[in-house]
Order: sequence, then structure tokens, then C-alpha cells
Amino acid sequence: MPTPARMRSDSSLRSGTESLRAAFKQCRYRIVLGRQMIDLRVDAPASRVERLLPRCAAFSVMTACNPRGVLATLRDNRAADQRLADWLATAGMPHWRAMNGEGLWREPSWLIGNPPPQRLDQLATGFGQLATLHWRRGDVVRLRWHIDPARDEPHFVDAGGADP
Repeated sequence: MPTPARMRSDSSLRSGTESLRAAFKQCRYRIVLGRQMIDLRVDAPASRVERLLPRCAAFSVMTACNPRGVLATLRDNRAADQRLADWLATAGMPHWRAMNGEGLWREPSWLIGNPPPQRLDQLATGFGQLATLHWRRGDVVRLRWHIDPARDEPHFVDAGGADP
């Protein structure tokens, strides 16, 4: 898949953005809570996660791997994942192990409880992430864009509408 910086014409930008959005929506997202592995889907509710985490009012799933959609080495991805885990622990943000994707694009990630959207945007941008998953209790899981793929710059938009 082309990286945003390599997309050229307006039509290829639209096509690349649509392809990227489709890839995020089709991706497999799994959350590990205790001994349970729970699948998430974009635009679907996450009732099981919400039931198991009653103290959380909002949720996000974020990885630190493969920044800007460019496949990184296993060593670099592990180091980035550890930096993200350390940051979440130091910030006192509740987090649980998750996994995104499959094959070469399988990425360790984290389910984050009650993330302030502005802080999530800063964190995701700092780790070079194009998008994360984000939702409030009772809502469907949404993509939250952190870097506008068409302009290759920070741009914070919840794909479902208003800032959650």
C-alpha cells in the first residue's frame, strides 16, 4: 500500500485515502482481557469489552508499530511498543494488550481506557500513527484519523462525526 507521502495526483490521493480507510475497516482487531480474546470491528459495537471494563466510559486502540504506514523491522516495532507501554504506565492510563492485523502487518497494540481525545491525538501523532480506534460506551467503534492521508500532516477527525 502506498504511503501518504508517495501519493501524487488528486485522484490518486482520493483513491489512496479510500484504500487506506478500507484497509483499516477490514483489519482484524483483537483485545486480550484476562483469558478472553475479543474481536472488534470498525462501525460495530464493542459490548463485550464494555461489559468487562465497567469503569471505563471511553476506549481507544492504538499501536506504536509501523509508523506512517511503513513496514518497520520487528526490532523497531518491539522497541516502539515498549515505549508506548512505558508511556501509558507512567501516565497512569489503564491499558490492556491488543493486536491489530495479520501476517506482516500484525502489530501489538493497546486498548486504552478513558483516553482524553487531545492526549490521544498527541500520542498517536508522536508515534506516527495514521489512525486509531476510538469509541464511547454504548457507541460503535470508530476510526479516529491523526494524520490526514491526503495531506500527510496532523489532522484530528473522528470518522463518525463530532469529537468523541
